[in-house]
Amino acid sequence: MIEILIRYVLQGHTWHYVHEIVLILDRIPIEPQRSIIEASIKLAVGQWAKQTKGRYFIYFLQSKSDLNLQVIDYINWAIYRKWEFDDPSDYNKISSCVTSEFDVFRRST
Repeated sequence: MIEILIRYVLQGHTWHYVHEIVLILDRIPIEPQRSIIEASIKLAVGQWAKQTKGRYFIYFLQSKSDLNLQVIDYINWAIYRKWEFDDPSDYNKISSCVTSEFDVFRRST
């Protein structure tokens, strides 16, 4: 999922003026899982870095120590509640922060 998200963000914007990207993710306590996620991130962002000759940095922090991660967690949770439980109450509070969304699992008919 992280690779899909990163590719979507990087392909949806003009990045010719950006020379560095900093990715901050919640700390993953189980090492094998962290390595898999980090490899997926490096694959997606690595293509951008190659094309732009840019650099990227990946940091894993505890969400309780980073206000930005807490805000993103809340936004993601509100979107999840809207899609999964048809409950837009929290989504309505954050909808101005959302520029696009789509059902990545939707099957073609």
